[in-house]
Amino acid sequence: MSKPYFEVGEEVIVCSRDLPELNGPAVIIGVGKTPQERCQLLEESNPGFAFDVLNDVGIAYLTDPPSKGHTFPVGLWNQSALRKKHDPGKSFDKLMSDLKQPLTT
Repeated sequence: MSKPYFEVGEEVIVCSRDLPELNGPAVIIGVGKTPQERCQLLEESNPGFAFDVLNDVGIAYLTDPPSKGHTFPVGLWNQSALRKKHDPGKSFDKLMSDLKQPLTT
């Protein structure tokens, strides 16, 4: 079994082709590595919907509720629908001012 790419508490970006209306920032609140763990995550997050819809995907990730609303209160995603959220870099103005600084040796 492979190691999860995302960890609980990590900020991610949802990039779903099937549900583009739910795309945007999210936080991982659960990781299911086995079919039993995925079923448990699904049952806890969406009572009455307790079958493993992600049986063949490997690792599934549970995220906080989508901000745009949906029939499910949280999202259960395949790893391919999630992206790492990177810290923003320097602003362009800061980058240009750094480049204009004299080199020190």
